[in-house]
Amino acid sequence: MKKLTSAILTLLGYTEANASFLDAAAANDPTIADGSNAAHRRKPKSLALKSSLDDDDSPLPAPAVTDAMYYGLTGEVMREASDGREVHPAAAGIAFLCMAGVAFGRGRFVEIGNDIHHPRIFSVHVGRTSLGGKGMAMGLIKRIRKACEDGVDPRFPVCGQYHDGGLSTREGLAWAIRDASDELEKDGNATGGGVEDKRLFVHEDEFVNVLAQSKRDGNTLSAAIRTLWDGGDLAPLTKTNRTRATNPHVGIHACITPTELMKAIAANDLTNGFANRFLFVWGERRGIVAIPEPSASGIIDDFAKRLKEAIAFSKFGGVVEASREAREEFTLFYTQHRKGLGLPMQVRGLIQRHPPFAWRLALIFALLDCEHTITKAHMEAALAWLSFCTESVARIFSTMSQHADAAEAAHLVKRILRALHQAGGQLNRVALREAVGKPGNKLLNDALEQADMAGLVDSTSLSRKGGGRPTRIYTLKPGAAV
Repeated sequence: MKKLTSAILTLLGYTEANASFLDAAAANDPTIADGSNAAHRRKPKSLALKSSLDDDDSPLPAPAVTDAMYYGLTGEVMREASDGREVHPAAAGIAFLCMAGVAFGRGRFVEIGNDIHHPRIFSVHVGRTSLGGKGMAMGLIKRIRKACEDGVDPRFPVCGQYHDGGLSTREGLAWAIRDASDELEKDGNATGGGVEDKRLFVHEDEFVNVLAQSKRDGNTLSAAIRTLWDGGDLAPLTKTNRTRATNPHVGIHACITPTELMKAIAANDLTNGFANRFLFVWGERRGIVAIPEPSASGIIDDFAKRLKEAIAFSKFGGVVEASREAREEFTLFYTQHRKGLGLPMQVRGLIQRHPPFAWRLALIFALLDCEHTITKAHMEAALAWLSFCTESVARIFSTMSQHADAAEAAHLVKRILRALHQAGGQLNRVALREAVGKPGNKLLNDALEQADMAGLVDSTSLSRKGGGRPTRIYTLKPGAAV
């Protein structure tokens, strides 16, 4: 998140030197030093971050794949998928991580507080029509999976069940991993057999259809997908529908264009926890390769062999611990993530579940290494992927001007905290606005909203003795710092 904000500021011509100058100006500003309302004596210097971008609704640049994302077997798959081919490495990598996570099942997990996280992720590959190469990105993943299943009894798949598109209802999803029927024949056997293997990898090439289905009256697919991400059971909703699926382990990898995504996703999907249960990965074709060479069968076999070894390793063992260094890496990430300064609210909402995704991704990297412990390297790889996903969300769901506004508000937050600190921890709105140089109401409101969501400032309303509009009081929370 900090990397994304820094990149945005650089694009705006707003360097670290500028930021340091602004911080120094704030620190030496007499209107902040004594917490008074003497702002008229010397108006603090400020930088108009979006002076050249007032009407710039262009998208942010596409995110760049970093070295840390090429970790372990996943990195080798990414390189092979894109070597001499148009496939975007991140598109192939996220599909492999999703598929592998499903194959590992629920035998190993991470305990964070009272929550349990299995190696299960949902992902969406986003790319423009004819540029995304969404089908191409799955080519190598399907070959690896097929090599794992060659010669295996289809009733006992190595990688779990596989469904290639067509999600439409909760009932259909539950049926794919259903329990045996509760109703019994005269001989005592269930009237309908169940599916023993509850691992299911869903490749949905037309995610727009899922979004359309979820908006239909009475359709409960969205709720079912949220439940599956949590690892909860799909229980019958009516007396006539007795399909139940317990202990499911479902991963979904979907594809969509940005235009379809923006048009189809409902406003409530952005707030009800549906959309932020997916990792969005921006990936488009790289270069022009008319006739790419297929991957050598020896390479495919090696990938499959190593994946099968990791699957066997993951079947049993229960909880996976994290090293002290891995926990420290996560803590640094989580602290910045919780503050969320400098990001538009929509982007912030869509990455809300990145902390649990960090543990799930780190767990997948550890299991691919056949390790009993999540190491610093595993967490670093997971966080590198989340940084890419954050930048992908920004690329898809926001514009340069929106980020300019958010970045400007984030820097005002620093001034607000200093003003409150110097004033003894509390100021009313009039005094606070004076203390930080009389910014416009919109900018001040945006900054205060960021400060509130970051858990830095509290606000209360006090009634006036003579009536009229209540006075808004802002209070610095204990230990608040940027």
